[in-house]
Amino acid sequence: MTDINPTMIPPAHRAGRNRFFRWLGRTAYRLMGWKLIGRFPEDDRYIMVFAPHTSNWDFIIGIFAMLGLDLRCNWLAKISLFKPPFGGIMKWLGGIPVDRKNPGTMAEDTAVAIKQSPAVVLLITPEGTRSKVKDWKTGFLRIAKAAECRMLLISMDYRKKAIVLGDVLEPQENYQGQILDIRNYFQQFAPKIPKNF
Repeated sequence: MTDINPTMIPPAHRAGRNRFFRWLGRTAYRLMGWKLIGRFPEDDRYIMVFAPHTSNWDFIIGIFAMLGLDLRCNWLAKISLFKPPFGGIMKWLGGIPVDRKNPGTMAEDTAVAIKQSPAVVLLITPEGTRSKVKDWKTGFLRIAKAAECRMLLISMDYRKKAIVLGDVLEPQENYQGQILDIRNYFQQFAPKIPKNF
């Protein structure tokens, strides 16, 4: 069992949160019985591709792990999560609001922001929702390609109670082919609500 420890995070991606928040994350994570498997890449900029995403528990467990690791990570979420009274907390935790009804140039703007940052980790859920979906969104592939950064596949396996840091991939030109390969990769992990995956 791997313990949550900030030394797992390359210095460029440490958030520098105070001891209380690091303690809170580690303690909650341990009490819930979870473990971390794998390692983070040394890349200055990369995208974490998270799946399966079927439950609000994914977010809760992920936030505790992020705090315990002292990981500085941004993540995209629907704009409704950023309304008062919790909007400020969501942004402090790294959240970036996205208007799904008017995505516009979000992928292009995100890629530019990544390229201009000296160090950034961006988490994206390609399913885009906790409900079952037929097709995954290819936005994360377009962002990775335009930003010239790699992708870390990350999952929560509820059967093993493990956050699994998996393959690190280069974005390819064939988005549909690569997204099929990525979906197949995630089939090995047990989600919280299987019917939603």
